[in-house]
Amino acid sequence: MILEKRKLTSKQRLFIAEYLKDKNASRSASAAGYSKKTARAIGSRLLTNVDIRAEIEKKLGKIEEECEISAAHILKELKNIAMFDIRRAFDENGALIPIHQMPEDAAKAIDKYYSKDIFGSQSGKRVKIGQRNSLLLCDRLKALELLGKHLGLFSDTVQHKDDGLNGLAERMREAEGRLAKMRSQDKDKAKANN
Repeated sequence: MILEKRKLTSKQRLFIAEYLKDKNASRSASAAGYSKKTARAIGSRLLTNVDIRAEIEKKLGKIEEECEISAAHILKELKNIAMFDIRRAFDENGALIPIHQMPEDAAKAIDKYYSKDIFGSQSGKRVKIGQRNSLLLCDRLKALELLGKHLGLFSDTVQHKDDGLNGLAERMREAEGRLAKMRSQDKDKAKANN
């Protein structure tokens, strides 16, 4: 038995177009003309529709292809930021390389680049005497964190030792013993002070 692909309705096509903008199913359902009151449920249901899901995946694939986006490309860019050596932004004399002459990997690791002319006075006239260039690098720690998460180096879950109710009962008895001892010591101090 061959399953035939059903034709999508205009509302479903509009939902897909809206969903591709921000991947928010509730907002997309509402924008496509579905009830605002039930947009969350409808959006979720639309995403489980095989034909809609296939169309979304197809369009996302085209977008990624057109933009040349791939997991490998993103990982390469993150690696560049995480492993960037600041010395690549300077020439052999220690001067900052002009941004248009900087190596590509160095330019990609820069978040912001500032250039400010410095003026002085010469023969009573204001003249440019130099230029101050500075840069702000992309967040290296964030790039390392994202790479580490990709490699599974970090865990967001906490592991607890489960020693069951027997262990809990033992810990409660120990706590009761410590509490009784503290009360006894407090009574002895009170008697000694009187």
